[in-house]
Amino acid sequence: MGIVMTTYLFGNALGDGYLRQAQREASLRFGLMRVREAAEEIAFLGGDWREAELIRTLFRQVVDVASRLVLMNGLLEGWQNTFEWTTTVVPYLFLADRYFADGPTGGMEMGVLTQSVTAFRMVQASLAGLMQETSSIAQLSARTKRLHELMDALEQVEGAQETLGQKEGEEDALLGHGTTKPQHNLDRCLKVVSIVQVPVSEGGMGYGEKEAVLELDDLTLQSPSQREHSHVLCSGLSLSLLRSERCLVRGPSGCGKSSLLRAIAGLWRNGSGIITRPSDDRVAFLPQKPYLLPGSLRDQLLYPKKSEGSVQGDQDIVQVLNTVRLGGLFSCGDRLPEGLDTVRSDWIHRLSLGEQQRIGIARLLLRSPPPVLAFLDEATASLDIDTERACYEALVDAGLCIVSVGHRPSLAGFHTHALDCAPADVVKGILEHSSSSSNLNALSAAWTFHPITAQQK
Repeated sequence: MGIVMTTYLFGNALGDGYLRQAQREASLRFGLMRVREAAEEIAFLGGDWREAELIRTLFRQVVDVASRLVLMNGLLEGWQNTFEWTTTVVPYLFLADRYFADGPTGGMEMGVLTQSVTAFRMVQASLAGLMQETSSIAQLSARTKRLHELMDALEQVEGAQETLGQKEGEEDALLGHGTTKPQHNLDRCLKVVSIVQVPVSEGGMGYGEKEAVLELDDLTLQSPSQREHSHVLCSGLSLSLLRSERCLVRGPSGCGKSSLLRAIAGLWRNGSGIITRPSDDRVAFLPQKPYLLPGSLRDQLLYPKKSEGSVQGDQDIVQVLNTVRLGGLFSCGDRLPEGLDTVRSDWIHRLSLGEQQRIGIARLLLRSPPPVLAFLDEATASLDIDTERACYEALVDAGLCIVSVGHRPSLAGFHTHALDCAPADVVKGILEHSSSSSNLNALSAAWTFHPITAQQK
């Protein structure tokens, strides 16, 4: 009876509690991993406060479930102790009448009574072992349910693979070619890196069309690595960009184009010089792969702000989506069954890279307050030429000063200036050919800022 009551009162509740605990902890680990993988995109968008709020919410859920489990285990232990001490008097109650009985045969002898009580306690101890393991059995039940869910998910994947006609063993062959990156000794790097803060001017910044929105004054950037392996990415770079102007940063991969954007964003300050730009709330950074969070489509478009209390109505959002040629999402009912309020946890898999990039551009156009300066790091690389033109025209019509990083020749037509980069090895080769006496090992990439002529467009 005691085992049945324990199972009924605590077993099911503890099993469900441990299952919820495993689910909440898995959600927290996934959230932390997601933030770690997209840390740079989140920093560019200024969404650290939003992610911190989401992580705190997940952590509170874990703590809440853990607190309930602590309470349930405390009640279980109290019940077990109460049951154990209460049942010690049960054999005496049952045998009391026979022990004190009067009659021809007399009462039960003390030795017989002791033997009966001892036998009862041995049976009780054997059965009580199951009660003592109620919590462990509940944990095992929860883990078994989680494994069962995983097995069901794997079976669904295998069924989908068979439906698509995939060959047996194809997945193993693909996984067999995976590689892992070496892990660097971060502590050793941090001890030798010298970080030089780049001052950012906050006053005197005008937003008129003929006033400078971005100024670089004698900017020098170094790679954030060990001092003996650090190299100069740019040296003495100076330029001024008006709000009515747009600059295209060009150069081969690895020459430091994205590093320049990181420095302007304040994420990379290893070097010297002065960067003058508007405050963070008036600057937008758009990476090649926009950050998408679990939530509704509206959440993606208004990130890092929340959709609740937003000043943008549905009509404004749909208009922007049509501008960046994403209106077709609404024509497929299975993709957005609830329109802007359709919630997905895997937008990165639901949308193509081109659609994700247009989500990022739409997010930029919906920013409030509207940005003055926008940086696009190959943000249209996955778009066709016509869609790219439509997106850039929308950004220009919004009155943005744009700094783009890209390789497409078609991008020149959307910009007034170019910042061209010649890698350090190219500069070194030219100087070696000209027998220059410069210190060739200390050379940096050569940057040239110039207007883009009509012929170049």
